[in-house]
Amino acid sequence: MIGVRQDVLKLSGNPDLAALIGEDFKQTGALGVLKSWEEGLQELAKKGYVSSYHMAQTYARMEDKSQALKSLEHALEQRDTNLTYIKVEPAFGEIRSDPRFQALLQRLDMPK
Repeated sequence: MIGVRQDVLKLSGNPDLAALIGEDFKQTGALGVLKSWEEGLQELAKKGYVSSYHMAQTYARMEDKSQALKSLEHALEQRDTNLTYIKVEPAFGEIRSDPRFQALLQRLDMPK
């Protein structure tokens, strides 16, 4: 999984960040990798479009509920087509019961 993300970052023009992901995993484990991934997405967003839905997935995996929900709200504003997976996305398991998540589902016209 880490190798795939490193390849994505290399292909997107950021090989230095890709190399850091492996080092982060050695030093800080999965949370360090997720943090590097989030930083990589933020860096890519400066140059082009990065899906807010994908940012929300990353924040949810980092257990940053507030940022995850904020990113999902932004994804809704952007009409991100990935929102069709919101009810089954494993990364959102911990925030599904949050009233803000439930309100988002209602705004998407998805049954609870």
